[in-house]
Amino acid sequence: MKRRLYAAALLCALLMTGCAPEVDPAQDSEPVIEEEPAEESSGRSEAELDSMLDSLIESIQENNSAGHIAHTPADKADSGDNSEPDSTAEVSAADPEQLQPVFESMDGYAAVIGFEHVPADPEAVLTVPTELGGLPVTAVGRYGFYGAAYAGAVQLPDTVTEMDDYAFNGSGIRAFSYVPAEALTAGDYICSDCTALETVSLGGRAYTFGDYCFEHCGLQTFTAEDTVLTLGSDCFKALEQLKTLTFSGELMTGDSCFRKCTALSGLTLNGSMLALGDHSFQNTGIRELDLSDCTGTIGAECFADCAELRHVTIGEGITSLGAYAFSGCPLLRTAELPAALTDFAEGCFADCPELTVIAPADSAAYRFAEKNGIKVVAAE
Repeated sequence: MKRRLYAAALLCALLMTGCAPEVDPAQDSEPVIEEEPAEESSGRSEAELDSMLDSLIESIQENNSAGHIAHTPADKADSGDNSEPDSTAEVSAADPEQLQPVFESMDGYAAVIGFEHVPADPEAVLTVPTELGGLPVTAVGRYGFYGAAYAGAVQLPDTVTEMDDYAFNGSGIRAFSYVPAEALTAGDYICSDCTALETVSLGGRAYTFGDYCFEHCGLQTFTAEDTVLTLGSDCFKALEQLKTLTFSGELMTGDSCFRKCTALSGLTLNGSMLALGDHSFQNTGIRELDLSDCTGTIGAECFADCAELRHVTIGEGITSLGAYAFSGCPLLRTAELPAALTDFAEGCFADCPELTVIAPADSAAYRFAEKNGIKVVAAE
């Protein structure tokens, strides 16, 4: 009975992928999967059915050995040999010529979607060339390296400007340090569930990431210098290992981008232009926040419930604080606020019992503190 269920499952899988063996419609070879098939429903004996299943399994296995895969560089070889390679072979990393990338031909470009073989060495660096099949490589396709444990180190050409949804989702990638020749646009979930991913390092370019991009990964440090960075909602949410974030440039975050990153104690935003979405850093481990040389806006509950936050310095370039932006920070003792800060939404510093506001006399910040019963000291 188990053999019949196995054969039926294999046949269904091959039918879904278009790789099922051809069956003569004149032959009745439909697998029987009922646990107790009625004798009258089939005129064949048990032995005859077993023989048919043996033939089906053999045909499926022969079909699998053909290696039905997408294009590889070998498909375009001048030799004219269009036979597809054995997709089950294990190739040593010492023979990099055999580690050929698989790609999809798109409208004028190639999107890499994995490698033809799995390298024997888990530390192997897999290099993607600038061209595949005569087309420039400009993308990592949707689900390209999805679940690929072998993809610990994939070296992309700087021509790649797009990573589709789930590009590296659940893969073995260990570091994301890609610097493209031009701006990079990445879809949703591209590196989520990558438990081996420990560092992200970006620089000198514009990057746009979709939602949930690094959710449930092993990230510990995030660095982006001189970068225009747009992050979608929940991009790094609830990463328990993330400890440091260093950024300079322009930073736009979606809602809950770093929310519940409780180990995030080091946040450095050097001379940055900020547009921080709602809940972006809520319930993180930040101890001190220095935005003295930053410009921009802070969304609702952006730094709320930060149990370790003690000091906040906001520069002249920050123009507004969203509702409850710093609420629920029990250890927050001082907040230095500039005269230029005039837009205070409701409850900006609610439930901060230890807080003293330091602001220029007669400024909007000074009056805000007095009106809300917050201890205030005039800045020198």
